[in-house]
Amino acid sequence: MKIGINWIKIGDVDENSLYIKKTKEKITVEGAKKSRYVKKGDFILSNSMSFGRPYILNIDGCVHDGWLIMSDFIDSFNPLYLYYAIRDDDIQNQFIGKVNGATVKNLNSNLVKNTFIKIPSMELQDKFAVLVQQIDKQKIELQKSLEEMQKLQESLINKYFI
Repeated sequence: MKIGINWIKIGDVDENSLYIKKTKEKITVEGAKKSRYVKKGDFILSNSMSFGRPYILNIDGCVHDGWLIMSDFIDSFNPLYLYYAIRDDDIQNQFIGKVNGATVKNLNSNLVKNTFIKIPSMELQDKFAVLVQQIDKQKIELQKSLEEMQKLQESLINKYFI
């Protein structure tokens, strides 16, 4: 096990990931002093190149300036609702319309703060989150079934044609 503080980088996560659960690298305590510390449950949002990708932290760690940090949102947003709201085309198009830079597109905290996000009641957000979790479980089960079917197909092809 590597000793140090999680060093969270965009390369640690798949573009469509919901959570950041681990990092490839750690940094020292001295390195952490030059970074921004984030906690499990915070949101981070990529702000450069592949800007506008949200992630929910499932670990504590440190980030560099390639991330925007969103915390203390729990009174207004269910985390799953906020994640999917940010991933929505409407929000992503708002980001695209606001980014700075001719070559490298960058978001900044002021641009994100001025983005319009619909805020339904917490009750509706919670219902949405339950539904999304059920759908994600079904997607995982379907993916496993598909993988099993592919293995069976390969096995049959090997048995009859090779």
